[in-house]
Amino acid sequence: MRAVLEQLRGSNLHDFDDGMRLCATADLTGVGDLANLARERISADRTCFVRNFHTNYANSCDSAARRS
Repeated sequence: MRAVLEQLRGSNLHDFDDGMRLCATADLTGVGDLANLARERISADRTCFVRNFHTNYANSCDSAARRS
């Protein structure tokens, strides 16, 4: 985690191995802190709310029955 944090602070790009280290860690709070640090770097304190009333239906049973 410390290596990923140092890369994030130095604005270096992350690679696949960094992502795998984050997935393997049990420190969920630390991962959240890293995500928040990245978010703050991109959008500072701005907040956006999305109102989405779109209903997306995905019924694989129904589409499979139609093919039969």
